[in-house]
Amino acid sequence: MDERIFPLINDYKINLLNPLEITDFSMFETGLRPLFEVLKNASDERKLNALITTDDIFKKVDVETIAAMNLFAGTDIEYEEKED
Repeated sequence: MDERIFPLINDYKINLLNPLEITDFSMFETGLRPLFEVLKNASDERKLNALITTDDIFKKVDVETIAAMNLFAGTDIEYEEKED
């Protein structure tokens, strides 16, 4: 690589989160919590179903988070396209 371009490239620090490595989801207070929990359990349909039906956090999930769950985890969670 041509080292002359290095001054032109920003070196930003990026924190990456791997849902498969997270053991305590309670530190997330936004839509990331249910999204990450679904991503972690997406490969086990029984665990995923139990999680969604028993965890109270899934009673109030915003539309964007459900859409992300369906897209990234391959789920087919039905929802109304309302913002409520």
